[in-house]
Amino acid sequence: MNKKILWIILLVVILGAMIFGISVARKKETNVATTNTENFGKTTEIKNETFTNTFAIDTSNTTTASNSSPAYQKTKLNDGTLYSKDGKQYKADMVISEKFYDTTINDIWTNPNSYLGKTIEIEGMYLENSPYTFVGRYSTSNLCPNCPPGYSYFEYQLDGDLDLKLTDEKEWIKVIGTLEVGNDESTDFTDFYYLKVLSLEVMNKSGNKTINN
Repeated sequence: MNKKILWIILLVVILGAMIFGISVARKKETNVATTNTENFGKTTEIKNETFTNTFAIDTSNTTTASNSSPAYQKTKLNDGTLYSKDGKQYKADMVISEKFYDTTINDIWTNPNSYLGKTIEIEGMYLENSPYTFVGRYSTSNLCPNCPPGYSYFEYQLDGDLDLKLTDEKEWIKVIGTLEVGNDESTDFTDFYYLKVLSLEVMNKSGNKTINN
């Protein structure tokens, strides 16, 4: 009889232990689930904040780019109106002066590698052969190998769509630009040389329109 009581007591103890173990395990699972839920919420908030900040930065950069200053800035001078790239004033490495005007242009065309990349200043009439634009003068010597008879000039190219509304052979301009090389279909992809404009000044007074050297 005592043995049976002992077995019953032992069985009750074992069952109690099992129930207690199951209860503890369930509490742990509940705690883990609660912790994961809390962490998930925090992670989501952090990611959302990061995304929002990144988006704000991108928007700011886009706005800054759209409000950037134009390629050429217009400035009124005593001598005329200056259109200068990014508002800067430029000093040329060399000036095609009135003396030896035609001779210098001829030398650039004959020995372009000696001048490529240099900053060159030249004054003359605005000349147009649409869609190309030139600065130059009437010539009696016709030394320029790529100029039509009676002219000595150099092609120039502006960045962007700057419509100056100039009239062929009327306005007097001063161009400062770097000598570059290019080619296109109209020249059967043979090289041509032009000035990439850093500044262009529409002058109030003109110089000698005709040169002979």
